[in-house]
Amino acid sequence: IRDFCLSRGLGDVYKRQVKVGVLTHLSKFLEVLSTKTRERYINVLEEVINSDDNNWRFHKIIAEQMGSLSKLYSPVVVSEKIVPIVFRLLEDPVSSVRKSLLPELGGIIRSLDVSPEQQKIFQERLVSFGRSPTCQPRILFAHLCAHVLNRIDIQSFITDFLPILLNLRNDVVPNVRFTVAKTLRLLLQNEDLVHHVGIIEALKILQQDKDSDVIAFARGNGDLPFEINPDNSTSSQSSDSQTKTENITQTSIDAPTSNSDEITVKSEDVVSIPETETPIQVPIHENSDHEESSPIQVISQNVEENLTTIQTRNEAQ
Repeated sequence: IRDFCLSRGLGDVYKRQVKVGVLTHLSKFLEVLSTKTRERYINVLEEVINSDDNNWRFHKIIAEQMGSLSKLYSPVVVSEKIVPIVFRLLEDPVSSVRKSLLPELGGIIRSLDVSPEQQKIFQERLVSFGRSPTCQPRILFAHLCAHVLNRIDIQSFITDFLPILLNLRNDVVPNVRFTVAKTLRLLLQNEDLVHHVGIIEALKILQQDKDSDVIAFARGNGDLPFEINPDNSTSSQSSDSQTKTENITQTSIDAPTSNSDEITVKSEDVVSIPETETPIQVPIHENSDHEESSPIQVISQNVEENLTTIQTRNEAQ
């Protein structure tokens, strides 16, 4: 590969591929080194993040390894070196980089277990995203709540993360509410939160949101541990539609459409008329006294007269 790239003036491409290979296996490489040697290579992460190259793919590769990298270092090194890199990646302009880091946050929190103070500081910085004046960090906070739930103490989650998440149910940005609805549905899968009153009430509110996507994710599969208020306009509208459908199904003759005066008669209501040599003319009454007659009444009158004519002809024969 090296000779192929160099022979065609692709030296930069070769260097970039080598760099990708090194970064992809960085955590495995550092794992076999001694603690002292390992700490010297922590600067490699900072160089990549602060590089002028600013290739988002390099950032993504590092983001995917932050959890395993944090396990290789002491809480002091994690808080001083790795945590700043974590928040730099959480603010990366590329969405793929930010999302790649989310599953790693739980491992970083666990690596700080022996230092509750540093762990508390790290969690507070994560919670601050939910209070951001811009919408993108608030969306990110709603996503990360689902990732850290099973990696930290449940009481810590309920105390620090959940109140901020529930407040976002009334966010002015639909995308924030949309993400909150998705996350709350995931939280209900946790046995400690399945009957949490705050989550259930928040989902009730989101189910009546003005945005259709928010409503869809708030409802999920309809398996919430509560019933929707029957006075809800959406449920009432759905019930009315079902009733109308049933009424139409039971009707023998369909009503005329607004664009046509044609009447549609079902097959079981059609009277079979024997063929005759002379076509039968069906009289249409235009009596001014019956201007208010419905189309169904007109059809009935025509059928009656038609049958009477047929009967008279048969007797004559």
